[in-house]
Amino acid sequence: MDHVGMYLGEGKYIHSSGKTHGRNGIGIDFLTDLTDPISHKYFEKWWLCGRVMKSFNPVEDHLVTTDIGVDASLLK
Repeated sequence: MDHVGMYLGEGKYIHSSGKTHGRNGIGIDFLTDLTDPISHKYFEKWWLCGRVMKSFNPVEDHLVTTDIGVDASLLK
């Protein structure tokens, strides 16, 4: 894994990308806009997403998360 981002909704995600394969800083891109070279590059590498099910609370000693695989065709 060499890149992470956060899903914003409506097919968009925010991420920090570099000069060679990105926008040279923070970018907001579409997950499935395969006509855009940057979106296409990161979409090809995408293999996992997850959701935090419960946030950290200093009183509790655990953080519950789940990882789910997503069929990319469902995001269109």
